[in-house]
Amino acid sequence: MPRVVVVSPPFRSHAAPLSVLAGALRERGADVVFACTEAFEDLAVGAGLRFVRLAVTRKANTGVAETTAQDPTEAGRLTEFLDATRQGSIAALATQARHRRADMLAEPEAVLARLRALDEHTRPDWYVVDQLAYCATLALHCLRARYATYCPGHPTYVPGAPTSSSVSLTTGRRRCAPILRSCPGSKTPHGTTTAPSPPCSSRSGSALLPGPRVRASRSR
Repeated sequence: MPRVVVVSPPFRSHAAPLSVLAGALRERGADVVFACTEAFEDLAVGAGLRFVRLAVTRKANTGVAETTAQDPTEAGRLTEFLDATRQGSIAALATQARHRRADMLAEPEAVLARLRALDEHTRPDWYVVDQLAYCATLALHCLRARYATYCPGHPTYVPGAPTSSSVSLTTGRRRCAPILRSCPGSKTPHGTTTAPSPPCSSRSGSALLPGPRVRASRSR
């Protein structure tokens, strides 16, 4: 069976739908590891997944950003951003754009080292990485690992919404079709049973075509 590591930034609004997707991959026959910070281990347990601790950003949001323990600099930026939202959308976007200059690739060397250690320990066939985990995506490119970038569908999966899990499950299956197709005897998102396939390798073989809104990559 293919081994998949799902990498999530420490944001509840991203980790929650990614855990649903990870659970769906496990149900379809993949060996799935959920990688995030310790505060989100409960999501992995709830989905029946193996969990490893991994930090890919200095920021965090365990549900309510203002009460989440995090780096003092990031806490200051959060306060500045929230203050800007009270001035209107233009002020909020301008503040967020200025912050992106500092936080898009925070600690790239440290994230690369963490992912290299994780890769050597788990030897996955695929990674699924959230679109906001910029450093993780860069690290996977440097490691020449096969990965799919998951683009969550704001705001259709807002935690607590009646259909949030089903929406995430449906769109996640479609977007990670390349991974699902590597599960022996699995079904594609359109219901067609595929023939058993040999396990794919992150170090060899050709990249599979992605489903909608997923970018599948095998760096060289």
